[in-house]
Amino acid sequence: MRFLVDIDDTISNFGEVLVRELNNIYNTSFTKEDMNNWEWLKDNFKNPWIPTESKEFWDKITIDENAINCLEQLVEKGEEVYLVTASFPSDTLGYKIRKTLENFNEKYIKKENVIVCYDKSLIKGDIRIDDGIHNLCKGDLNILLTRPWNKYFDEKKSNILTIRKNNWKEINNLFNF
Repeated sequence: MRFLVDIDDTISNFGEVLVRELNNIYNTSFTKEDMNNWEWLKDNFKNPWIPTESKEFWDKITIDENAINCLEQLVEKGEEVYLVTASFPSDTLGYKIRKTLENFNEKYIKKENVIVCYDKSLIKGDIRIDDGIHNLCKGDLNILLTRPWNKYFDEKKSNILTIRKNNWKEINNLFNF
């Protein structure tokens, strides 16, 4: 099976770091929990992507150890795993990818396992793991990682096959790891 796994806020703490950095720039006191929809960043900050343009920002991002373990075990079992990011070309995109990959054993996840695109629906997969409801695709099994901006999405009323999980420990349990 082919697994397509989002990077920002799915395997990493991107949103937490972004809000912290924006608070420093704009002298605000928001938390990640305040981000209750996809427009929240643009509604509250003139340019919310400024912090992502520095390497120092990406140095502060961490990758969830449970995500690393799960994804490496999937590869060990013979599954295809791709890290997918909806990013635009930038001076720091390559650095972001390198910083993400340095957390994985290259035997399992390497640069050939990273896909950069704007529209993730263009990529064919069997199982998608993401935090963005706009990235869920019909025809795939979607695992939605609960985040403040998707907590009101009702996967039972959706016509897209979706399983909601709250963290990577729950995802690991789904695959019996």
